[in-house]
Order: sequence, then C-alpha cells, then structure tokens
Amino acid sequence: MRLLEFLLVGILILAPHPPSLGEDPVATDPVPLHTPLPETPVATVGTGLTPLVEVELVLDERGIVHEARVLSIEPKSEFDDLFKQAAIEEMRGWRFAPARQADKAVATTVSWKVRFPERVASPLRRRKIQLDFERAQDPYFRQRREILELPYKQLRQLQARNATKAKGLLDTEKTVFGENEYFGVYMDVGTEEAARGIANNLAAAWAASYKVFNQQIPSLPARGKVLVFIYRSADQYRTLVQIVGGLEASVGFYDSSGIIAFHVERITPEALLSTLIHEATHALMDRHLFAIRAQQPRWLGEGFAEYMGCSDIRKGKLIPGGHKQRITGWRLAGNYPLAYKTDTSSRANTKAVKQAVKEKRALSIVELVDASPRDFYGEKIALFYPQSWMLVHFLRHGESDWAEELFPRFMLLVAEGYPVRDVFQHVYGAPPEALEDAYRNYIMSF
Repeated sequence: MRLLEFLLVGILILAPHPPSLGEDPVATDPVPLHTPLPETPVATVGTGLTPLVEVELVLDERGIVHEARVLSIEPKSEFDDLFKQAAIEEMRGWRFAPARQADKAVATTVSWKVRFPERVASPLRRRKIQLDFERAQDPYFRQRREILELPYKQLRQLQARNATKAKGLLDTEKTVFGENEYFGVYMDVGTEEAARGIANNLAAAWAASYKVFNQQIPSLPARGKVLVFIYRSADQYRTLVQIVGGLEASVGFYDSSGIIAFHVERITPEALLSTLIHEATHALMDRHLFAIRAQQPRWLGEGFAEYMGCSDIRKGKLIPGGHKQRITGWRLAGNYPLAYKTDTSSRANTKAVKQAVKEKRALSIVELVDASPRDFYGEKIALFYPQSWMLVHFLRHGESDWAEELFPRFMLLVAEGYPVRDVFQHVYGAPPEALEDAYRNYIMSF
C-alpha cells in the first residue's frame, strides 16, 4: 500500500458509517439548524434566575416545529409562567434538518433542554454589532461579509467557480469522490471509501463542536455542502492558494464560499486529522455560528479551531480539550510503513507557550484579544496560534464550572456580534487584563 493511502486509511476513525451526524445509517435524528436562545423575561432582572427548561418539540417532515410543550423547569420560581412562555415562543421558530428513516424525511418528536442566560441591567444588547471604521477595514471580515450576504444562488455560483478551479488541479485519472449531507470530498489519493470516511469524520467533528456549545449556540441555516479538496502534493495545494486565497505557508485553508483544501505530502496521520478537524471547525463557525455581520475575532476563530483540531481521539471518538502527550507517527522503511513515537499537536503547542512564558516573551490576553489580522499573521504568528489555543482552553477549563455555562455563553455573545471586552466582563465578571495571572498560572500547570 502506498504511504499516502495508508495515512488516509489511518485517519478513518471518527465516523465509519455512511453520511449522518448520527450513528445509524438508516434512521437519523433531526439536526439543529437555527436554535437561538429564548429571551430572558425583563421582569427577572436582578433575580439571578437562570432556570433550565426542558421542552418537547413536535417536528414535521420539513423540520419545522409544529408544537412545543414545556416538560419541566428547574429551579421553580414565581416567574415560571414567564419563562415557559418565553421558551415556547422562541422554540416555535426553531428549525431543524428533518429526521430521516430509510433516506426519507419523517416527522418526529424530540426533547430539548435550554438554560436561560441571566438577565442583567446592561447596555450589552444595545451595543450589538457596531461596525466601526477599524472593523470595516479588516479585509478578512469584509470579504466574509460580502460573500455570505450574497443571495443563495450567487453564493452557490461562487462556490462552483472556485470548485472548478480546485478540481482542475487534481490528477483526473486518480480523482475519487465521497459525500454526505454536509460535505463533498474530492481527492486524487486513496479510494472512494476513504473519501466518504473523511466526509463523515468532518461531520463527526461538527457534532463534537455542538457538544462543546452545550446546546446554547444558535446555529445559522446551512447554505449547501462544504466542498473539500485533498491534494497528493504540496505544489497542487500552493497553486490553489495563489488562485483562491489563503495562507501560502499553511497546510490547509477554508474559504467562505464553502471550500476546504489541504495536501497530504509528508504529513503524519495525526497532523492530517488535526488539519481536517481544524478547517472543518472554521467552516462550522463561519457558516453556522457567527452572524453574517458579526466579526470573528482572529484569536477566537483560530484558537477554537486549534482547540478542536488538537483534541484527543479515544475509541473512535473525538474528546474536545483532551490532549495526549505522544502519538504514533509513520515513515517508510523500504516499501513498508514503520511506526515511531512523536509529540501531538497539543503537546507541541504546550511546549511552545510554556517556553515563551519562561523567556518572558509570551503574549498577554490583551495582546491576543486586541490583535489585528496583520498582527496575528505577522512575525509573531508562531506565538499567536498556540497561545490562542491555550486561551480558549483556559476559558473553557480554567474553572470547573466554566465548560458547562460560561464558555458556551461567551461563544454565543461573541458570535452574535457583541464587543469582546464587554463579553469578558459580562460572562467572566472581569476585563481580559484581570484574568492574566490566572491565565499564566493555567499555562504553567498544563
């Protein structure tokens, strides 16, 4: 078996079954497309109440909510009726990709739990999506907004044009294709089975991301499949970068038109899988999470993509935030692949950040949060990437209760367009600079 094909087969560990975010290829659960949090009643300002409400949703074969019933609310209070009404009103507008049975859309009933965010007397909501001059000049933000604001037909046409360019760089005689509901994968290395497996790996990565969000994140409706192009050689990939865009020094990139591309030349299975998940996470945040007119902070976009990409894989499942120290890599020994031990991406990131702290050249939280795209991708890029990963890790795992409540709420508010500094204060109770010591201690104890 050729080494590159061996590497591709080696990464098919997340979703071995045909296309679905679920595990059953015959019957699949409905997939959330638009699930915004219900608005906390104004009358509860100052009470500190954030009840967990369980609702039963009756979905028709189109994925539209036909009926919503509140099953429980905890803790109970004198405001129960207000919370129940707010939950039902909001959830009646939720939208799902329908459940499927034997590849046919069917009606179904699901139970859903949602925790109301605390209602505070704050100007946070009124300050949402203020497009100031500096943000408007961010070429990455401006390009994304211009692409995603295109009418659906024009967006698909743009994706088709970029896809034609990308397919033209593949070896035609060796090109294979695999797909599921969310991804279409073209590559000129490996088999059709491998292409389908990669598409399912990407869908599994999306499902793992939604678990991180703890059902608090309102996803935007899908706008067609993401198309993935996997090249045998780095030269093919670099040619596409020059045509479509992206970072020339990178291994892979995601474009807002709905294109992911990367190459497999001289890449270990672990690095290849990490790149797959990293770029798929960018696609999820871009197409399903961030509001079109909300700017995605560079540190959060790259940090969360790296957080997911560096996650551990145990028994065929992705464990967000997990970080094995060593993994098995592969190299050729004659005509056979030979295993050897090497650092994981997370281990390499940890070493880089700790060394920077020891040498007093590490970036502060403020430097990360306030960095422009030019700063982020400039001469200190080797620090921005691992430290953004570590900051995301800290914001989710710095305290025992942050993963379930605070981090999903932080992601939600930033994705809706609120100023990042305000969100830090609102969610973590402090501005970014006040968390610096805790962040440094977290790094050194990692």
